[in-house]
Amino acid sequence: MLEESNQQNVDEQNDNALNDIWAENKDKFKDWLPHKKISEPTKRNYFNALIKFFGKK
Repeated sequence: MLEESNQQNVDEQNDNALNDIWAENKDKFKDWLPHKKISEPTKRNYFNALIKFFGKK
């Protein structure tokens, strides 16, 4: 039971860390993405998927 609780805490910390990285770099990524040689719908879908995954913070 204690191991399960510890694992849950580690998972939450990892999720928060990843969300923090996204929050810090979202605007840079948005500026970088238009320069990639992929279709406009792919760019839009990719960015929107990340927004949905991480939330709108």
